[in-house]
Amino acid sequence: MKVRKAVFVLMLFALCLLGGCVQKNQQTEEEAEETPLIGISIYRYDDGFMKLYRDELEKYLQETYQARIVMRSARNSRLEQKEQVREFVSQGCDGVIVNLVSEDDGKVITEVCRKAGVPVVFVNRVPSAEETERWQEEKIQASSVSADFSQAAILQGEIILDTPNQGDINGDGIVSCTFLMGEDNGKNSRQEIQYSVKTLEEAGLQTEVLYSGYGSWERQRGKELAKKAVEAGEGRLEVIFCGNDTLALGAEEALEEAGIRPGQDIYLTGADGLQEAVNAVSEGRLTGTVWNDYTSQSHLAADVLMNLIDGKKEEVFYQVDYVKISMADALEKNTDKERSR
Repeated sequence: MKVRKAVFVLMLFALCLLGGCVQKNQQTEEEAEETPLIGISIYRYDDGFMKLYRDELEKYLQETYQARIVMRSARNSRLEQKEQVREFVSQGCDGVIVNLVSEDDGKVITEVCRKAGVPVVFVNRVPSAEETERWQEEKIQASSVSADFSQAAILQGEIILDTPNQGDINGDGIVSCTFLMGEDNGKNSRQEIQYSVKTLEEAGLQTEVLYSGYGSWERQRGKELAKKAVEAGEGRLEVIFCGNDTLALGAEEALEEAGIRPGQDIYLTGADGLQEAVNAVSEGRLTGTVWNDYTSQSHLAADVLMNLIDGKKEEVFYQVDYVKISMADALEKNTDKERSR
Protein backbone atom coordinates (compact mmCIF):
# COMPACT_ATOMS: atom_id res chain seq x y z
CA MET A 1 0.00 0.00 0.00
CA LYS A 2 2.86 2.32 0.84
CA VAL A 3 4.52 1.47 -2.49
CA ARG A 4 1.32 2.27 -4.41
CA LYS A 5 0.98 5.53 -2.49
CA ALA A 6 4.57 6.47 -3.32
CA VAL A 7 4.02 5.67 -7.00
CA PHE A 8 0.85 7.78 -6.98
CA VAL A 9 2.70 10.71 -5.42
CA LEU A 10 5.47 10.43 -8.03
CA MET A 11 2.93 10.29 -10.85
CA LEU A 12 1.12 13.31 -9.43
CA PHE A 13 4.41 15.19 -9.14
CA ALA A 14 5.31 14.32 -12.74
CA LEU A 15 1.93 15.49 -13.96
CA CYS A 16 2.40 18.78 -12.12
CA LEU A 17 5.80 19.23 -13.75
CA LEU A 18 4.38 18.37 -17.15
CA GLY A 19 1.51 20.76 -16.60
CA GLY A 20 3.97 23.46 -15.63
CA CYS A 21 6.02 22.82 -18.75
CA VAL A 22 2.95 22.92 -20.96
CA GLN A 23 1.84 26.16 -19.32
CA LYS A 24 5.33 27.58 -19.68
CA ASN A 25 5.49 26.59 -23.35
CA GLN A 26 2.09 28.13 -23.94
CA GLN A 27 3.24 31.33 -22.26
CA THR A 28 6.43 31.32 -24.35
CA GLU A 29 4.42 30.92 -27.55
CA GLU A 30 2.00 33.66 -26.49
CA GLU A 31 4.89 35.97 -25.62
CA ALA A 32 6.51 35.24 -28.99
CA GLU A 33 3.29 36.17 -30.79
CA GLU A 34 3.26 39.52 -29.00
CA THR A 35 6.79 40.42 -30.14
CA PRO A 36 7.23 41.86 -33.65
CA LEU A 37 8.55 39.63 -36.43
CA ILE A 38 10.83 41.57 -38.77
CA GLY A 39 12.09 40.40 -42.16
CA ILE A 40 15.42 41.85 -43.32
CA SER A 41 16.97 41.43 -46.78
CA ILE A 42 20.60 42.57 -47.23
CA TYR A 43 21.95 42.93 -50.76
CA ARG A 44 24.96 40.74 -49.92
CA TYR A 45 26.63 39.55 -46.73
CA ASP A 46 30.27 39.93 -47.76
CA ASP A 47 30.13 43.73 -47.89
CA GLY A 48 32.22 45.05 -44.99
CA PHE A 49 30.04 48.06 -44.27
CA MET A 50 26.76 46.18 -44.50
CA LYS A 51 28.10 43.54 -42.09
CA LEU A 52 28.56 46.26 -39.47
CA TYR A 53 25.16 47.69 -40.36
CA ARG A 54 23.19 44.43 -40.17
CA ASP A 55 24.86 43.33 -36.92
CA GLU A 56 23.98 46.66 -35.29
CA LEU A 57 20.46 46.57 -36.74
CA GLU A 58 19.76 43.08 -35.44
CA LYS A 59 21.17 43.88 -32.01
CA TYR A 60 19.16 47.10 -31.69
CA LEU A 61 15.88 45.50 -32.81
CA GLN A 62 16.28 42.65 -30.34
CA GLU A 63 17.41 44.73 -27.37
CA THR A 64 15.07 47.69 -27.86
CA TYR A 65 11.96 46.04 -29.27
CA GLN A 66 12.47 42.34 -28.36
CA ALA A 67 11.91 41.66 -32.05
CA ARG A 68 12.25 38.30 -33.73
CA ILE A 69 14.45 38.57 -36.80
CA VAL A 70 14.39 36.73 -40.12
CA MET A 71 17.47 37.98 -42.01
CA ARG A 72 18.59 36.88 -45.46
CA SER A 73 21.37 37.70 -47.91
CA ALA A 74 20.07 38.42 -51.41
CA ARG A 75 23.52 37.43 -52.71
CA ASN A 76 23.44 40.43 -55.04
CA SER A 77 20.50 38.92 -56.94
CA ARG A 78 17.53 41.15 -57.74
CA LEU A 79 15.34 38.12 -58.36
CA GLU A 80 16.32 36.47 -55.07
CA GLN A 81 15.70 39.64 -53.08
CA LYS A 82 12.19 40.09 -54.45
CA GLU A 83 11.42 36.48 -53.63
CA GLN A 84 12.74 36.97 -50.09
CA VAL A 85 10.37 39.89 -49.53
CA ARG A 86 7.44 37.79 -50.76
CA GLU A 87 8.47 35.07 -48.29
CA PHE A 88 8.65 37.60 -45.43
CA VAL A 89 5.10 38.68 -46.21
CA SER A 90 3.81 35.10 -46.48
CA GLN A 91 5.52 34.22 -43.16
CA GLY A 92 3.50 36.92 -41.41
CA CYS A 93 6.27 39.45 -40.79
CA ASP A 94 4.99 42.63 -39.15
CA GLY A 95 7.51 44.78 -40.99
CA VAL A 96 10.27 44.53 -43.59
CA ILE A 97 13.68 46.21 -43.96
CA VAL A 98 15.39 46.08 -47.36
CA ASN A 99 18.93 46.97 -48.42
CA LEU A 100 18.32 47.03 -52.17
CA VAL A 101 20.37 45.12 -54.71
CA SER A 102 19.16 47.67 -57.25
CA GLU A 103 17.38 50.97 -56.68
CA ASP A 104 15.19 50.11 -59.67
CA ASP A 105 13.36 47.42 -57.65
CA GLY A 106 12.07 49.85 -55.04
CA LYS A 107 8.59 50.16 -56.52
CA VAL A 108 8.10 46.41 -57.05
CA ILE A 109 9.10 45.60 -53.47
CA THR A 110 7.01 48.45 -52.08
CA GLU A 111 3.95 47.11 -53.91
CA VAL A 112 4.47 43.59 -52.53
CA CYS A 113 4.47 45.01 -49.00
CA ARG A 114 1.67 47.52 -49.59
CA LYS A 115 -0.75 44.88 -50.91
CA ALA A 116 -0.07 42.78 -47.81
CA GLY A 117 -0.45 45.73 -45.45
CA VAL A 118 3.14 45.36 -44.23
CA PRO A 119 5.29 48.48 -43.63
CA VAL A 120 8.68 48.58 -45.35
CA VAL A 121 11.82 50.64 -44.75
CA PHE A 122 14.63 50.80 -47.30
CA VAL A 123 18.16 51.32 -45.97
CA ASN A 124 21.51 52.44 -47.39
CA ARG A 125 20.37 52.07 -51.01
CA VAL A 126 17.00 53.69 -51.48
CA PRO A 127 14.45 54.06 -54.28
CA SER A 128 14.23 57.12 -56.50
CA ALA A 129 12.81 60.46 -55.40
CA GLU A 130 9.90 59.82 -57.75
CA GLU A 131 9.07 56.62 -55.86
CA THR A 132 9.32 58.21 -52.41
CA GLU A 133 7.04 61.02 -53.59
CA ARG A 134 4.52 58.34 -54.61
CA TRP A 135 4.60 56.96 -51.07
CA GLN A 136 3.65 60.37 -49.75
CA GLU A 137 0.92 61.00 -52.31
CA GLU A 138 -0.66 57.55 -51.90
CA LYS A 139 -0.04 57.42 -48.13
CA ILE A 140 1.91 54.18 -48.39
CA GLN A 141 3.52 52.78 -45.21
CA ALA A 142 7.04 53.05 -46.52
CA SER A 143 10.14 55.05 -45.64
CA SER A 144 13.87 55.15 -46.36
CA VAL A 145 16.98 55.83 -44.31
CA SER A 146 20.36 56.44 -45.91
CA ALA A 147 23.30 58.74 -46.35
CA ASP A 148 23.89 60.94 -49.41
CA PHE A 149 26.93 59.64 -51.27
CA SER A 150 27.36 62.97 -53.04
CA GLN A 151 28.10 64.37 -49.57
CA ALA A 152 30.75 61.68 -49.09
CA ALA A 153 32.33 62.64 -52.41
CA ILE A 154 32.32 66.33 -51.48
CA LEU A 155 34.06 65.50 -48.19
CA GLN A 156 36.66 63.46 -50.06
CA GLY A 157 37.31 66.51 -52.21
CA GLU A 158 37.69 68.62 -49.10
CA ILE A 159 40.21 66.12 -47.70
CA ILE A 160 42.35 66.67 -50.80
CA LEU A 161 41.95 70.45 -50.53
CA ASP A 162 43.30 70.18 -46.98
CA THR A 163 46.61 68.71 -48.20
CA PRO A 164 49.59 71.13 -48.47
CA ASN A 165 49.48 71.19 -52.29
CA GLN A 166 45.70 70.69 -52.65
CA GLY A 167 46.28 67.50 -54.61
CA ASP A 168 48.64 68.99 -57.18
CA ILE A 169 51.60 66.89 -56.12
CA ASN A 170 53.72 67.44 -59.24
CA GLY A 171 52.98 71.18 -59.36
CA ASP A 172 51.82 71.29 -62.99
CA GLY A 173 48.67 73.22 -62.13
CA ILE A 174 46.37 70.25 -62.79
CA VAL A 175 45.04 67.72 -60.27
CA SER A 176 45.15 64.42 -62.17
CA CYS A 177 42.83 61.87 -60.61
CA THR A 178 41.07 58.52 -60.91
CA PHE A 179 37.66 57.21 -59.82
CA LEU A 180 37.40 53.68 -58.43
CA MET A 181 33.66 53.02 -58.19
CA GLY A 182 31.49 50.18 -56.93
CA GLU A 183 28.88 48.85 -59.34
CA ASP A 184 27.66 50.25 -62.62
CA ASN A 185 24.01 49.58 -61.72
CA GLY A 186 23.83 52.17 -58.97
CA LYS A 187 23.57 55.93 -59.06
CA ASN A 188 26.20 56.21 -56.31
CA SER A 189 28.78 54.75 -58.68
CA ARG A 190 27.80 56.60 -61.83
CA GLN A 191 27.26 60.12 -60.62
CA GLU A 192 27.87 61.11 -57.02
CA ILE A 193 31.60 60.32 -56.85
CA GLN A 194 32.18 63.08 -59.42
CA TYR A 195 31.29 65.60 -56.72
CA SER A 196 34.80 65.09 -55.36
CA VAL A 197 36.26 66.63 -58.53
CA LYS A 198 33.58 69.33 -58.61
CA THR A 199 34.65 70.31 -55.09
CA LEU A 200 38.21 70.82 -56.31
CA GLU A 201 37.04 72.80 -59.34
CA GLU A 202 34.81 75.04 -57.24
CA ALA A 203 37.91 75.85 -55.19
CA GLY A 204 39.56 77.14 -58.38
CA LEU A 205 41.64 74.08 -59.29
CA GLN A 206 41.97 72.55 -62.73
CA THR A 207 41.36 68.80 -62.86
CA GLU A 208 41.56 65.87 -65.25
CA VAL A 209 40.19 62.34 -64.85
CA LEU A 210 42.76 59.90 -66.23
CA TYR A 211 40.88 56.67 -65.52
CA SER A 212 37.71 55.27 -63.95
CA GLY A 213 36.48 51.74 -63.32
CA TYR A 214 34.02 49.60 -61.40
CA GLY A 215 35.27 47.30 -58.67
CA SER A 216 32.08 45.75 -57.21
CA TRP A 217 33.12 47.13 -53.79
CA GLU A 218 35.76 44.37 -53.56
CA ARG A 219 39.32 44.71 -52.28
CA GLN A 220 40.98 42.59 -54.96
CA ARG A 221 39.17 44.48 -57.69
CA GLY A 222 40.30 47.75 -56.10
CA LYS A 223 43.86 46.50 -56.30
CA GLU A 224 43.49 45.52 -59.95
CA LEU A 225 41.86 48.83 -60.89
CA ALA A 226 44.55 50.84 -59.11
CA LYS A 227 47.24 49.07 -61.14
CA LYS A 228 45.41 49.99 -64.34
CA ALA A 229 44.98 53.57 -63.13
CA VAL A 230 48.71 53.92 -62.46
CA GLU A 231 49.51 52.57 -65.92
CA ALA A 232 46.97 54.88 -67.56
CA GLY A 233 48.36 57.84 -65.65
CA GLU A 234 51.89 57.37 -67.01
CA GLY A 235 53.43 59.01 -63.97
CA ARG A 236 50.91 61.87 -63.76
CA LEU A 237 48.36 60.31 -61.40
CA GLU A 238 48.03 62.28 -58.15
CA VAL A 239 44.70 61.41 -56.53
CA ILE A 240 42.59 58.24 -56.35
CA PHE A 241 38.99 58.71 -55.18
CA CYS A 242 37.39 55.44 -54.06
CA GLY A 243 33.71 54.67 -53.61
CA ASN A 244 34.37 52.78 -50.37
CA ASP A 245 37.19 51.83 -48.01
CA THR A 246 37.44 48.27 -49.30
CA LEU A 247 38.38 49.55 -52.75
CA ALA A 248 40.76 52.07 -51.18
CA LEU A 249 42.54 49.41 -49.12
CA GLY A 250 42.98 47.29 -52.25
CA ALA A 251 44.34 50.32 -54.10
CA GLU A 252 46.73 50.99 -51.24
CA GLU A 253 48.16 47.47 -51.62
CA ALA A 254 48.67 48.00 -55.36
CA LEU A 255 50.51 51.28 -54.79
CA GLU A 256 52.77 49.73 -52.15
CA GLU A 257 53.66 46.84 -54.47
CA ALA A 258 54.47 49.30 -57.27
CA GLY A 259 56.85 51.21 -55.01
CA ILE A 260 54.52 54.21 -54.86
CA ARG A 261 54.07 55.77 -51.44
CA PRO A 262 50.34 56.28 -50.81
CA GLY A 263 49.78 59.52 -48.94
CA GLN A 264 52.96 61.03 -50.40
CA ASP A 265 53.36 60.16 -54.08
CA ILE A 266 49.62 59.69 -54.59
CA TYR A 267 46.72 60.77 -52.39
CA LEU A 268 44.09 58.12 -51.72
CA THR A 269 40.63 58.53 -50.18
CA GLY A 270 37.86 56.10 -49.27
CA ALA A 271 34.42 56.07 -47.71
CA ASP A 272 32.61 54.22 -44.87
CA GLY A 273 35.10 54.73 -42.06
CA LEU A 274 35.91 51.03 -41.56
CA GLN A 275 38.33 50.54 -38.67
CA GLU A 276 41.07 49.17 -40.93
CA ALA A 277 40.79 52.26 -43.11
CA VAL A 278 40.83 54.58 -40.08
CA ASN A 279 44.03 52.84 -38.94
CA ALA A 280 45.52 53.34 -42.40
CA VAL A 281 44.63 57.04 -42.28
CA SER A 282 46.25 57.45 -38.86
CA GLU A 283 49.40 55.81 -40.26
CA GLY A 284 49.41 58.03 -43.36
CA ARG A 285 48.75 55.21 -45.83
CA LEU A 286 45.35 56.66 -46.72
CA THR A 287 44.88 60.40 -47.03
CA GLY A 288 41.42 60.23 -45.53
CA THR A 289 38.04 58.56 -45.41
CA VAL A 290 34.49 59.55 -44.50
CA TRP A 291 32.52 57.75 -41.82
CA ASN A 292 29.21 56.29 -42.90
CA ASP A 293 27.37 56.30 -39.56
CA TYR A 294 25.85 52.79 -39.59
CA THR A 295 24.89 53.02 -35.91
CA SER A 296 22.64 56.07 -36.31
CA GLN A 297 21.27 54.80 -39.62
CA SER A 298 20.36 51.32 -38.35
CA HIS A 299 18.79 52.63 -35.14
CA LEU A 300 16.77 55.21 -37.04
CA ALA A 301 15.60 52.59 -39.56
CA ALA A 302 14.42 50.32 -36.75
CA ASP A 303 12.62 53.17 -34.95
CA VAL A 304 10.89 54.31 -38.14
CA LEU A 305 9.74 50.78 -38.98
CA MET A 306 8.36 50.17 -35.49
CA ASN A 307 6.46 53.47 -35.63
CA LEU A 308 4.96 52.49 -38.99
CA ILE A 309 3.95 49.12 -37.54
CA ASP A 310 2.21 50.99 -34.71
CA GLY A 311 0.31 53.07 -37.27
CA LYS A 312 2.26 56.27 -36.70
CA LYS A 313 3.14 58.64 -39.51
CA GLU A 314 6.76 58.93 -40.63
CA GLU A 315 8.63 60.92 -43.27
CA VAL A 316 9.35 59.11 -46.52
CA PHE A 317 13.07 59.94 -46.44
CA TYR A 318 15.66 60.37 -43.70
CA GLN A 319 19.30 61.23 -44.27
CA VAL A 320 22.23 60.72 -41.89
CA ASP A 321 25.34 62.84 -42.51
CA TYR A 322 28.78 61.49 -43.32
CA VAL A 323 31.71 62.60 -41.14
CA LYS A 324 35.12 63.49 -42.58
CA ILE A 325 38.13 61.62 -41.17
CA SER A 326 41.58 63.07 -41.87
CA MET A 327 44.80 61.96 -40.17
CA ALA A 328 44.18 64.11 -37.08
CA ASP A 329 40.60 62.82 -36.85
CA ALA A 330 41.75 59.22 -37.22
CA LEU A 331 44.36 59.57 -34.48
CA GLU A 332 41.74 61.08 -32.16
CA LYS A 333 39.20 58.37 -33.05
CA ASN A 334 41.70 55.59 -32.33
CA THR A 335 42.77 57.25 -29.07
CA ASP A 336 39.14 57.49 -27.93
CA LYS A 337 38.64 53.83 -28.80
CA GLU A 338 41.66 52.80 -26.72
CA ARG A 339 40.41 54.83 -23.75
CA SER A 340 36.99 53.17 -23.92
CA ARG A 341 38.47 49.67 -23.58
